[in-house]
Amino acid sequence: MKCTILDWSDRPQPLSSEMQGAAYGTRTSLIFNHLQQDGEGAALHRHPYAETFVIRRGQVMFTDGRSNTVARAGQIVIVAPQVPHAFRAIGGEPVEMLDIHDNGRFVTEWLSSPPNPFHGKDQ
Repeated sequence: MKCTILDWSDRPQPLSSEMQGAAYGTRTSLIFNHLQQDGEGAALHRHPYAETFVIRRGQVMFTDGRSNTVARAGQIVIVAPQVPHAFRAIGGEPVEMLDIHDNGRFVTEWLSSPPNPFHGKDQ
C-alpha cells in the first residue's frame, strides 16, 4: 500500500498546527485548533472553497457577521465557499477542533481585524 504517514506528535504544538495538503499531493488542508481560553479564535474571513469544522472538545461560537450559532463537542459545522465566518471559544473550557479546508493550500480573505465581529446578546 502506498501512503504517506506524517508523525504529528513530534511537532512543538501538535494540537495547534496546520498542514497544507498540496505539499503531500492532496487537495485537503488541515488546521488543528487548540483554543485554551474563551475569546480565542479567528476574525471574520472567507475562503473560495468549503471549510468543515469538527468540534472534538468544548464549545465554539460561530458568526457570519450578522447572526451567531454555537457548536459543541461531537458536532460538525460546514461553511460553504465564500461565506464569511468567524469563531471563538466559549463555555470556560479548552476547545479542540479540526478545521478541514477543501483545498490543497490555504486561501483566506480577512474581512475584519480582531475587533469583535459577533453580534447580539449571546456575544
